[in-house]
Amino acid sequence: SRIPELSAENYDHLVGRARYLNDPLTVAWEAVQASHLAVDSVLDLERKINGEYPEDMKFVFEDRGRGSMRFPSREYTQAYEASMNGMVERRMNASIITLGSFWYTAWVDAGQPDLERIETKEV
Repeated sequence: SRIPELSAENYDHLVGRARYLNDPLTVAWEAVQASHLAVDSVLDLERKINGEYPEDMKFVFEDRGRGSMRFPSREYTQAYEASMNGMVERRMNASIITLGSFWYTAWVDAGQPDLERIETKEV
């Protein structure tokens, strides 16, 4: 979560139009599988970067809410992201188009209701 926090504004999130999903369950499992296939690489790269940084350069404390929290340092995070060669941006963008496609599919399957005419209720 630290990589998107620091870098997402530099990513190109224009991923194209959502598409209708004929088999949403299969698409969901394909997304899980695609992420799972990257686990070994992600952990190996993190282990490598972790070994290259002394402990005092890995983490920083930042004020969040009412207290201070420990986070990976900006330099450490940037090195980790660079080692992944765009994987975070690719996975994030794949998530954006997949989620959009799920919403689009649900809207089509609901009969394409006019969303401007839906009543809103205070919660």
